[in-house]
Amino acid sequence: MAHKTISIALLIRHPSMDLSVLTKQLQTEPLRTWQAGSSRLGPKGDPLPGLWRDSAWTKVWGFGAGTDLADAIEEVLLACRAGSQLFHAVKADNGTAEIVCRLDGGTHQGTTISLETLARLTGLSLELGLEVFPDGLGLLKDEGSSLLS
Repeated sequence: MAHKTISIALLIRHPSMDLSVLTKQLQTEPLRTWQAGSSRLGPKGDPLPGLWRDSAWTKVWGFGAGTDLADAIEEVLLACRAGSQLFHAVKADNGTAEIVCRLDGGTHQGTTISLETLARLTGLSLELGLEVFPDGLGLLKDEGSSLLS
């Protein structure tokens, strides 16, 4: 079933690993990234108190009306293939690697994620998360989202 709007975030976190290599591996710029121990900055670059306690790398893909969630997940997984070794290393060393699908809660939604897609998630060592926003609030925004802080 097609959704009103979808965004899918790739979220990588690790206690200390330098995740900047992911930018080259995936050949894409992250929405946000930081290194453990560096000065904290807000989404708009404003200084925040303290230092980051972990390293993080986040990329968000947006999909418009008429996009099936299963198709959007497949597209993101294809874009993530080059990061497979790093995702495995992050998970093996107490980090997290996941894609989180953000859905508009104002519409009826449903889809089936195929066994092949689930196998690709497992092969990439990525977990799958879902967030549903009432009336589409926060779908493509980085301010105030639990995904990016």
